[in-house]
Amino acid sequence: MSALKRSFPAAIEAAEWVFDPTPYVSLAETLRAYGEAKKAVSPKFSLGAWARKLGLKSSGPLHEMVRGKRLPTPEIAGALPESMGLKGAAADYVLFLAERDRVSGSPEAFAALGRTADRLRKAARTQTLEIRHARMLASTWHFVVWNLFSLANPPRTVAEVRETLGVTGEEAAVERIVHDLRECGLLALSPDGGLRVSGGDFLETVNDVPSAAVREFHRKSLAAACDSLESVPVLERHFTSYVFRLAENDLPEAKREIETFIDGFVARFSFRAQAAERVFQINMNLVPRTRKRRAS
Repeated sequence: MSALKRSFPAAIEAAEWVFDPTPYVSLAETLRAYGEAKKAVSPKFSLGAWARKLGLKSSGPLHEMVRGKRLPTPEIAGALPESMGLKGAAADYVLFLAERDRVSGSPEAFAALGRTADRLRKAARTQTLEIRHARMLASTWHFVVWNLFSLANPPRTVAEVRETLGVTGEEAAVERIVHDLRECGLLALSPDGGLRVSGGDFLETVNDVPSAAVREFHRKSLAAACDSLESVPVLERHFTSYVFRLAENDLPEAKREIETFIDGFVARFSFRAQAAERVFQINMNLVPRTRKRRAS
């Protein structure tokens, strides 16, 4: 097994899973959805473990909260967001749902809280998407899987995705990728029950803006290229490297030339490739190999 394939599950697990509470309008519905989604991406998850995380002696009270039969105490309500891995606006939205359920018997208090729902939901949704987008951007696998569904003969199931990637057996990791893409509207269910590309283009970033996620994406792209030197037949890959001299003043123009080439290359070979059978990756790097010499 190649080093890249061995690193596949670790690369996905290293990025924290993010739950989006904003589609739900009650605390019980939110807790139930979180439990189901968490179980899908972490098979070892259980309500018992979650209850212990909340400081409960047994899972009974949490079971009743999930079913809408019990309201959490103020202490438990305050601990829920952290136990779900939520921060900021997403945590505020869960706390809001708990408070709204608590005062539902008071029409005036319920109405007052209801006026803040849309604002909190919008802020939480924005934050959740930003976190998920940053995580996807740092993973080349999300890009690869998304492109798989635009092939002439795309996979229909997660099992077929694993087989095509050559990582058969890493069900949880692939499930997380597909879950992310569906949550962001980039994949959807097709009428025949399979998966299909939905929405517009994938994530894009502007040039020359420092970003840890972008740096991680480049590191993984370069790792994939290095791995292919040993794992991919020479006729199925191409490497070109050149060492040359460049005037400092010409660097901006050189970078623009690279961008123009990449845009044209992708437009020519990708967007017209309705009969494409495989997903490829192209890297172009322009880096200095020496320091500037001081003027004599």
